[in-house]
Amino acid sequence: MNMPSLFGKSNFLDLVSTAALRLYQADSLDDILQNTVDDVQRLLEIDRVVIYRLNSKQQAQPVAIAENRALPSLSNQLIDLSQWLREAPLKQPRVIHNVATADLSACERSLLGTMGIEASILVPIYQSFDWQQVSSWHGNTQHLEVWGFLVAQQSCPRRWSPLEVSFLRQLSQHLFHSIHQMQLRQFSDRLIESAVDGIIVLDTNYRYQVWNGPMEKLSGLSRQAVIGQVAWEVFPFLKDTGEDKLMTMAMAGHSIVAQNRAFTVPKTGQKGYFEARYSPITDPSGKVLGCLGLVRDITEQKQADFQLRAVTSRLTTLIQNLKAGVLVEDENRRILLANETFCEIFQLPMSAESLKGPDCDNLLRQAVALFRDPSAVIADITTTLQNRQPTIGQEVELVDGRVLERDYIPIFIDNDYQGHLWQYRDITQRKQIQQQLEAAIQKAEAANEAKSNFLATMSHEIRTPLNAILGFTDLLRTTQLNDEQQDFVDTIHNSGSMLLSLINDILDFSKIEANKLELERRVFDLHGCVQEIANLMKPLAAEKGLVVRSHIHPDVPQQVVGDVTRLRQVLLNLVSNGVKFTQKGSVTIEVHRQPPVTPLDNRVHLHFAVIDTGIGIPPENCDSLFDAFSQLDASVARRYGGTGLGLAICKKLVTAMGGTIGFTTQSGAGTTFYFTLESHLLPATLSHHEANPDHGSQPPAILATHLPLNILVVDDLLVNQKVATKMLQCLGYAPDCAVDGITAIDLIQQNPYDLVLMDVEMPGMDGYETTELIRKLPSATAERPWIVAMTAHANQEHRRLSLQSGMNDFLGKPVLLAALKDCLVRYGRTYYPDRIGQRSAPPKLDGSTPQLGASPTPPILDLTMITSIVEMAGADANMLLAELIDNFQEDATHCLQQLRQAIAQQNPDQIRHQAHALRSMSLNLGALALGSLCQDLELYHHHLSPAEHQTALANIEHTCTAVMVALRSAVAPYSHA
Repeated sequence: MNMPSLFGKSNFLDLVSTAALRLYQADSLDDILQNTVDDVQRLLEIDRVVIYRLNSKQQAQPVAIAENRALPSLSNQLIDLSQWLREAPLKQPRVIHNVATADLSACERSLLGTMGIEASILVPIYQSFDWQQVSSWHGNTQHLEVWGFLVAQQSCPRRWSPLEVSFLRQLSQHLFHSIHQMQLRQFSDRLIESAVDGIIVLDTNYRYQVWNGPMEKLSGLSRQAVIGQVAWEVFPFLKDTGEDKLMTMAMAGHSIVAQNRAFTVPKTGQKGYFEARYSPITDPSGKVLGCLGLVRDITEQKQADFQLRAVTSRLTTLIQNLKAGVLVEDENRRILLANETFCEIFQLPMSAESLKGPDCDNLLRQAVALFRDPSAVIADITTTLQNRQPTIGQEVELVDGRVLERDYIPIFIDNDYQGHLWQYRDITQRKQIQQQLEAAIQKAEAANEAKSNFLATMSHEIRTPLNAILGFTDLLRTTQLNDEQQDFVDTIHNSGSMLLSLINDILDFSKIEANKLELERRVFDLHGCVQEIANLMKPLAAEKGLVVRSHIHPDVPQQVVGDVTRLRQVLLNLVSNGVKFTQKGSVTIEVHRQPPVTPLDNRVHLHFAVIDTGIGIPPENCDSLFDAFSQLDASVARRYGGTGLGLAICKKLVTAMGGTIGFTTQSGAGTTFYFTLESHLLPATLSHHEANPDHGSQPPAILATHLPLNILVVDDLLVNQKVATKMLQCLGYAPDCAVDGITAIDLIQQNPYDLVLMDVEMPGMDGYETTELIRKLPSATAERPWIVAMTAHANQEHRRLSLQSGMNDFLGKPVLLAALKDCLVRYGRTYYPDRIGQRSAPPKLDGSTPQLGASPTPPILDLTMITSIVEMAGADANMLLAELIDNFQEDATHCLQQLRQAIAQQNPDQIRHQAHALRSMSLNLGALALGSLCQDLELYHHHLSPAEHQTALANIEHTCTAVMVALRSAVAPYSHA
């Protein structure tokens, strides 16, 4: 069916122009597309007009539809055109007058049939920026990309006129350009809205055409409130600041920058600052269409600049008024700041301001002659600048005798090195005063020492004849004397005794002053000491009707380590003072224990108090109470006697023993003198059985006299060797030592050893392999030498391995003296029953070695081993303990270093070996917690991840440090014994 065209050539161009104008006037892309299909459908009177958008998968989706009769719906319908476009690529509009007679592909015919279409025109919409390519359908279109299609569809056959086809083709060209223009406009709008700065556009009448989001935030006015309004009618201040003139200049074709412009927000009255850049907007011909403005809020920047200037001004003022010379350099050693004091110190013939800018190296070359040792100063400055670490208080000497103190402070901003500050202070006068003070102190100390030496000498010289006087007086008192003579002798004796007491006090005081006082450190019965003082003073107190009591808190240990003689002296002095100055009531001695400073602190902190109900101390005498020769007043001295040295001696004795002393008093109601001391607990076994203070002095029974043996100790760790050797020496033996299996075999081939103490875990050849080789020697038998395993693995499996390799007995570490002695006795009963007794079998192993003080959670240090070493070493305990601890520290440090390396390399054999070695030496000194951690790592290291290995290593290192602290603290009581 043919339908006549509704327009002819005469109005063709008008129709195209009208339709194109509606496209360019649309406000949105949807309006552009919908206006197009509406105009085409209305003008051509077509059943349906559709604009399809082609996606990347060659699928067409309708984006605008206009129709005047019911046809199958196209809404949201995707049409796959990929096959059709491959079979019939479009070079020009596709015109179909009648589907029934047209030459169509099967795909195209099927597609049109499903939509009920009998006639159609399909015009491709190309996207290109080249108008000539799009307008020439007979040109090369292979480089053009299809955006979509403009399609006119008729439900019956229709003969399309050339003008209708041309109309749709021209319209498709305008359509794409309007789409492109809209996309550019949308892109421009998004760009304007996403800008950080405010953007405005004025037309030639100075009315706002663009007003973006940042401008709304800056001004407080919305886009709707300003669009179309004249700029200075909305913001009157623009004329006050001259902004209108700058806009006029931009309208005249100039680009203008306005800085530091003040503004006020009309709605809130908030004030601030902005800067703006105005540029003309022109068309291609150069005609000015308006003005573009970029506006930035610089209020915060202005405030920050002001604050920075204020801080800089304050710092500059401070630096300029410092008494120290200050020099600030940047990272390239250019001088940024200096003060006048700096110029004065270095005698520079210029102002501080003139120093700014030049390289500081030039300044250093000018001033280097002022230094006593220029090369050392230059080298030190170079090193300091390379290290970039703060340096405070370095002293440098000048050739003129002055001494300067120098500080270096590097300046970093976010870890970025920005330069440094030098500060020089002239400390010449301070050094001179310090030298004078040191000389005066030395002179005073020399005078004080001379005085103390004089008092000590004179006290001794006076006491010598006085002893003779008292001695012969005692002899006279035993002869036949009349009453008068007896009175004379008693008077001489009493006066002499008082004089001797005075001289003894002076002698004690002078010894302390001359640093000649020597303190003892030995075990003593603290409870007995306190009770002894109370008992001693009870008779004297009873004469005055007083009661002397003692109260010791239950948590105070019975046995401690310290100087019992000096403790008695302090307590006796304080208690006798209490009895002396108390007329009625009582004197009480109280002792309680204070909590430890840290969990690893094995010292015992004791608090002593002597409480009386006497006369008290007047406030005016409290400050001088501990001064030498100080008494309350002359009447007190006459009434109660004394030298005034007692409390001074107490204070110095308590201080010498590491404690503090003080008092509280109430006049007429009594006084409490208190002091604190740090003593030392005996090893942990004291909680189970009381220590014998004289135990260390008793010589051990000498087993070697009954059972002479030739013994070899095999252990790769020096500390373990020394412990075993000292134990054997305590039993009367002189063993040989070998550090490995090869050395042990060589020694056994040269010497007929009766018994070998064999460490199981050794590098290279272990104890098992060494034993097997020993048993293969021609001189060896199954029981000679008798080989005893020494290992930290105290369980049935390792006992089985030991016996299987040819060993005869088994000792678990730590090896105690009693266990070692029992082992030797078992050997003696086996081969020398006539010397020792009946033969006995080795003890059965129950899975662990008995240890005093053992608990489910092992302690850092079980002091049983320390006690054992002290007992067997006797007088040599101090030297042996120090040597063992030094060896342990050295060997443990080496083991930890090897263990770190093994864990880093994930070497399982080395991890196990080093953990065992560290465990072995730890247990030999009673470090049970460290031994337990090492055992866990040794047994389970192959189950641990690298991270878990690192955690285990950190725990071992931390515990090893704690062990060293505990060992040093544990042996402290014996260091001065």
